Amino acid sequence: MKTLILLILSALALAAQTPKESIVIRVTDSAGVLTTAKITGIPAAAGLDTLTQFLATQTDVVDNIVVPRYENVADLVKKLVVKFLREIAPKFPSSQTKADVDEIEAKIAALEAKRDALFAAALAEK
Repeated sequence: MKTLILLILSALALAAQTPKESIVIRVTDSAGVLTTAKITGIPAAAGLDTLTQFLATQTDVVDNIVVPRYENVADLVKKLVVKFLREIAPKFPSSQTKADVDEIEAKIAALEAKRDALFAAALAEK
């Protein structure tokens, strides 16, 4: 019984020391479905500490004044997501750009076919 009480008190003490920080990502899709991912407690505190240290090193100079590059951790994460989306967009075009991509690819294919025909004609000539 004493061991159980000690374990409970230890667990309560540990819970009281657990940081309240959290990193929560919420995404609502076009159907209105909300999905979330989160990091809480000690791992979140450690991650936020690392991000805070990183942010302190990220500055720009504007009109001879040093200004932070990011407003806060959320701004940094937003800009990282946008950068990642820009990188993968050519391989996975959105519904807003799919028709344009298809049109451009068709024009490039037609151009390549014309070039192939011209080169073939040049090679066939005696």
